[in-house]
Amino acid sequence: MVLGNSVNDERPNDSTVNDNSVDDYSVSETASRARLAAKGVGYSWGLADELSLSVVWLSQRQVPAMALLAGLLSHIKTAQDVQDATPQTIGGALISNNDWLCPIISGCALSDWYQSLSLQEPLMVQNIRYPFLFVPFVAQLAKRSGKALVVEFGAQTIATDGDNVLCPDKKLLRVEFADLLSCRVAKANELDFANPELVNCANRVSVEDRHWRTLGDYAKKTYAPATENSRLSGAGAGVTDND
Repeated sequence: MVLGNSVNDERPNDSTVNDNSVDDYSVSETASRARLAAKGVGYSWGLADELSLSVVWLSQRQVPAMALLAGLLSHIKTAQDVQDATPQTIGGALISNNDWLCPIISGCALSDWYQSLSLQEPLMVQNIRYPFLFVPFVAQLAKRSGKALVVEFGAQTIATDGDNVLCPDKKLLRVEFADLLSCRVAKANELDFANPELVNCANRVSVEDRHWRTLGDYAKKTYAPATENSRLSGAGAGVTDND
C-alpha cells in the first residue's frame, strides 16, 4: 500500500458542516490522513505507518477506526506522551508505566510473543485505550502463527483467524478503555468463522466529518512552515516578468 504525504481537505466551512454527516474516502486517503495525524501529535514515522495500516485494516471491515483514532490522538499532546504510553514487558504481560497504554505500540510488542503465545499462557495487557485498534496486530500474529486468537476483556471476546473477525457485541467496537485484556490461542473447535461479523468488504471508508476534520488538524502539524523561498517558488509566484 502506498501511503501519501499530503492531506486534501475539501470540506465546507465549519459553520455549514453537520458534525453527524459522513463522507466516503479512498483507502489511500484514509491511510494518508491517519499517518500524518499520528506524526502530527508526536508519533515517530515508523509508528505512524503501523497506525495507518491498523486503521485501514479495521476500516475495510467497517469498524469506525478513524473515530477511534481521533479519540486516541486526543490524549497525545507531545512525543513524551507517546513515550509514556509505551508498555513495559514483565513476564507475560504488557504493563503501563503511567496511566495507560497505546494500542498501536502495544500491538507492535506482540511480535515478542510469536513463539510463546498459547492457550495456557495468554498475554495480559493492562490499561489500554481504544483496544479495538489492537486487534489488527492480533490478526497479523494469527496469520503468522496459523492459529486463531482470542482477545478477552471481562466476559466479552473478540476473535480473529488473521483475515476475519468474530465480534458478537458491536458495542466493543467503540470501547474507549480496558483495564485488563488477554490474548490467547483459541481452543479446539471453540470458534466458527463460517459467518464472521467483520470481513474485508469495503473499498471505500466512511468517516464522520468531525473526525476527518480533527485528524486533518493534527496532520497539518507536519507541514513545514512557509519560507520566503518556498513562497517565491510556488505556482505562479515568479518575480521576473518575461513578457
